[in-house]
Amino acid sequence: MKALDSSRSALHVSRWAAVLLLWLLFAQTAGSAVRTSLTTDEGLHITSGYSMLRTGDYRLIEEHPPLIKLLAALPLLPVRDLPDPRTLPSWESEAGVSDTVQLVRVMKHWLQPYRPFDRVVVAARVPIMLLSLLLGAVVFRWASDLAGPWAGLMALGLYAFDPNIVAHSSVAAIDLGAAAWITFASYAFWRALWRPTRLNIVLAGLSLGLAQTTKISALMLLPLFVVLAGVRALTQDSAWQSHLQTRGPTLARIGVLLIVMFILAGATVWAVYGFEVRTPPGWSIPVPAASHLIPLERVRADLSAGRTTFLMGQYSERGWWYYFPVAFALKTPLPTLILLFAAIIIFARRPARTKQFADWGMLALVALPLLYFASALVQPFNIGYRHLLPILPFLFVFIAVQVAGRKLQDARRTPFTLSPCHLVTLSPRHLVTLSLVIWCGIEAATIWPNNLAYFNELAGGPDGGYRYLVDSNLDWGQAWKELKAYMDAHGITRVKLAQFSSND
Repeated sequence: MKALDSSRSALHVSRWAAVLLLWLLFAQTAGSAVRTSLTTDEGLHITSGYSMLRTGDYRLIEEHPPLIKLLAALPLLPVRDLPDPRTLPSWESEAGVSDTVQLVRVMKHWLQPYRPFDRVVVAARVPIMLLSLLLGAVVFRWASDLAGPWAGLMALGLYAFDPNIVAHSSVAAIDLGAAAWITFASYAFWRALWRPTRLNIVLAGLSLGLAQTTKISALMLLPLFVVLAGVRALTQDSAWQSHLQTRGPTLARIGVLLIVMFILAGATVWAVYGFEVRTPPGWSIPVPAASHLIPLERVRADLSAGRTTFLMGQYSERGWWYYFPVAFALKTPLPTLILLFAAIIIFARRPARTKQFADWGMLALVALPLLYFASALVQPFNIGYRHLLPILPFLFVFIAVQVAGRKLQDARRTPFTLSPCHLVTLSPRHLVTLSLVIWCGIEAATIWPNNLAYFNELAGGPDGGYRYLVDSNLDWGQAWKELKAYMDAHGITRVKLAQFSSND
């Protein structure tokens, strides 16, 4: 009974601490959302999402699948004085005009003239803020499942005070939403293969399908899940051995589970497209969710064409293999980098018999970030640290699990052993860890609300970042309101402005 009471008390303490961290995250994102101006991509995403939601027409879908854009546009449906995009002269495309140019034209006629402007922009940012809170909760739960409440709180602290997370949780763009659904799908898949209940399998299938409708990069989850499921079948731990005693039937059972998940995922993708069935251009037969082929083709074309990229004083149309390593080193908070380095050392120094990499749970955690980062090294689309956002939740959980120093647990048993006295009797390791997390909080506080322009001390801070990276790493059009306030405060009436923004 004493053990049970201690577990309940620990659960209570850790959950309230997690709620506090989530409230701090919400305060940062909400404050930033009302103080920053429209970023370059936001206007396009809001216009695209609203047009699809209002008309059911996917002509302005562009290179990203629709889910995050639809969620961002959802709060705009009750705004009665927003015009129907179909009534605008730019709705009908001209011969030879690309869909990107058409989307820009519709945005300029539909979104930019609207006043008050923030009624639309801030409302469209709210769903992304809520997704960020849900992602934080999943980060806390995943780390807690693996290594207890200290790990959960540590992972959530790194997440809630990461300037890059806060920045992209405050804008109506794709990146944070894609990171969220990729993480949700991975966590649900891990849970389903630890505890193959009907509910877990259904949640895994639904979240995998929704991840596919956020960003094309989520496609890598499909082969990755097949490989991880095969590894899981070969490990044959007690969760499966209680039902099946031989390797063959276990492989067959996991194969059926995968098939069910993929069928559910496919049905979910089709549902997001309104159960559309039509014949895509160049095809001879109608197919479900045909509009999903548009982003696939656009991304293929963009990857083959490349895009102008800046890195450390150089320009390139094809990028550099080391672009994302440099971006990661300069825009990830220094305390997070220190903790990641420490986590890798802790893992590497463990005896072979206790290394958790051989454990399927740790493999499922690190496989996606390794694959994702490897793919980033070879693709020519080097336009921002934001493309690395999907790996951050996994890294926070990995760091917390290793530094927390507890053995991985089965997800069916998640005992919380944190007691209130542990909050005042911390070990040296926990004191150092807590200090580094507080350092992250200080970093976030000093850059707020200009989190998009964050650079760590290796780059010389935000003032030195322009020497290394530009685009959404530094100036994404988010500082117009700050510029106006500065001009008013100093009596400046005219400026020469070089802008990277779709604002008029």
